[in-house]
Amino acid sequence: MRRLVLVVNPVSGRGRARRAAGRAATLLSAAGIDVSIHATRHAGDARDSALQFAAGADAVVAVGGDGTLAELVSGLDGTDFTAGIIPCGTANVVARELRIPRGLRAAVKVLVEGKARRLDLGRANGRPFLAMVGVGLDGSIVRALSEARRGPISMASYVKPSLAALRAYRWPALRVEVDGRALSEHCYGVIVSNTANYGGIFELLPAARMDDGMLDAQLWRKAGILPALRRFTSGLLRRESARSISTVVRAQTLRITAVDGSAVDAEADGDILGTTPLDIEVRAGAVRIIAP
Repeated sequence: MRRLVLVVNPVSGRGRARRAAGRAATLLSAAGIDVSIHATRHAGDARDSALQFAAGADAVVAVGGDGTLAELVSGLDGTDFTAGIIPCGTANVVARELRIPRGLRAAVKVLVEGKARRLDLGRANGRPFLAMVGVGLDGSIVRALSEARRGPISMASYVKPSLAALRAYRWPALRVEVDGRALSEHCYGVIVSNTANYGGIFELLPAARMDDGMLDAQLWRKAGILPALRRFTSGLLRRESARSISTVVRAQTLRITAVDGSAVDAEADGDILGTTPLDIEVRAGAVRIIAP
């Protein structure tokens, strides 16, 4: 790598990303790499300005969390680009999945000495995602957090909106088609994942891999608070949840609709995606990210 562009979300990690970008630039310059820094100004700026940021660079590095990385990948989708990560966000799902260290010096070392890996890229209603899509309660929680958010967040920021969404949720039934085949059984929530890690601290789908050309999906067979808590407890313990409350399928395409035709909330990589109906697909090896 001869020239890197660092794209930093200045509020990510409660301001830690801004400081990290400056220190990373110093370390990279000392390694003989030409570095420039671009700070995003608002939500969506990394996506809208990605092509401008990437011009003439060997790689574009997200200094922030999964949201910053997702915006860059979305903005550069369809081009031949390489991305890097200096993890400074709340969950850092993709960095954890790729074993990119959270320590600044170690993360910079990966940029200098690592290898650009070909990874799969998901699409949900045309929108790229790297980690996962959540439909149902998961989407409702992200919407509640987004509406309540005022500036930087931490893991604790999720607690109150999550509990409020959980209490208010009505559990609409969902219909799922897997690679064009409609499943006979309805479900009450879906997590479609390209990563084993979920939210930084859970492993809801331990067998998921970012380079296998497939998406893993957890279908929630039972509605209600207690089954939801059991699923997330299993994820916290890094175990697959009981088959009585969820089923796992692997697919290249999925279509998710509400049985009653209603609009059910969905999220992608921790940001509001929209509502059902959803058409989801995977593109094998569509993105390169520098990893150990």
